Amino acid sequence: MISEQEQTDELLLQVDPVPGSINLYTFLAFIAGTIGGYLFTASVFGLGLCSVLAVFIGLIFGAGVSYVAERVLRAIIVSNRFIRIASDRISFIFGGREVRHIDPREDVNVTAWHFATKRRSRVPKGWHVVALGLEQDEIFLPVYALVSPEDFEEMQTADLYRELTGSRKDYKVDQDVRLAGEQRRILMNETARSIDGVEMRLHDMEHLIAHLRRRFPGWMPRS
Repeated sequence: MISEQEQTDELLLQVDPVPGSINLYTFLAFIAGTIGGYLFTASVFGLGLCSVLAVFIGLIFGAGVSYVAERVLRAIIVSNRFIRIASDRISFIFGGREVRHIDPREDVNVTAWHFATKRRSRVPKGWHVVALGLEQDEIFLPVYALVSPEDFEEMQTADLYRELTGSRKDYKVDQDVRLAGEQRRILMNETARSIDGVEMRLHDMEHLIAHLRRRFPGWMPRS
């Protein structure tokens, strides 16, 4: 979702396109479907409550129910979280309330990085997490997108992102001096992203970067 007001050149982009409540309700649908399928199979076919077959069928039924529930929920539950870019502030807005902001009229520290996922989670193993961190006076506004290897190669802004080669466990005060400056900065921003970063669709993130480059060339890098 993109909203841009030409009069003020303000940009409003939706973040966290899949609200956390969808994952919760989908999980509950799986549990309910599994129990319902198990009890139905065990009682109707007389398999008994200890039947392995009834459990197996219940799991299949639960998976089907959760699949359908997720598709329906994605259509009716819309994220109410946004990143807002205006001439005097860049802010996260959650549920109509501003939770954090920085002032783009002052210097902003920009860090862009990427890494490949090591295991399957929401996306297949090998997909890229591409992230952009805006920091000012220890206030972080981290955004990220989940990108397939093919889409990463075709990204218009791929040259902006530096590869993360360490891990968060390397970022410790007593080990700080051992890390290269760039990697230390990336690890610090990755820690902020893992705590309260917001997800964006790839095309929205590309639009965000293009907008920042146009509006704030003084601190937004080209590559």
